[in-house]
Amino acid sequence: MSVDPDDIKLYLNQKSKEWEAQELRAARVRLPEDIPEYVDSCLKTVSKLPDELPQKQVIQKYLNVALRHYQEDDEKGVRRWIMKAEDNYKNALFDLEILKREQGARKGGQSPKRRQWAEEIADHLVRTRPNSNFEQVWKTLPEGESPEQIEAEQYDLAFYRDGEKLIAIDGFTTVEKGSLAQSSFKKRYFSPARRKAGH
Repeated sequence: MSVDPDDIKLYLNQKSKEWEAQELRAARVRLPEDIPEYVDSCLKTVSKLPDELPQKQVIQKYLNVALRHYQEDDEKGVRRWIMKAEDNYKNALFDLEILKREQGARKGGQSPKRRQWAEEIADHLVRTRPNSNFEQVWKTLPEGESPEQIEAEQYDLAFYRDGEKLIAIDGFTTVEKGSLAQSSFKKRYFSPARRKAGH
């Protein structure tokens, strides 16, 4: 079976354009000041992912490759492999939600309507501000430039307030995980968390 040379040229041209697009994306990746500390933090976050997710080992490999490029003083390589790790992490979070729904279905129930990230934040706020009511707690929340970080069950989580909304973002990728109105967060998550803690 012969291969058309034009098809080969077309394929190589397409791959070349894909590579150039990836290099342009990588060049826009914002690098943290302390690369080794960042990689170590990311590896700890990724280690919390279930082993069933195929991206887990891939992300760990890419982060270690990025660290090796840093040690070789290759900034382009660091950007490229951090970008690849972050892309895979976003895919892993998507697959993680599917996995949770499938596990819920196997247990005979529907996927929970409560938001895990909101429960994590509520528990954190009650734990770190035990003597404050909701209005006092709300005033202490950062307003976006420096989100408050917490270590959640399966990922690092950060949050801030934007007017009368609570915004949650992934602590690794800074991708938004969701938002809640102030009143909804108080009624559905903060108040139950205080009762659970005995306040």
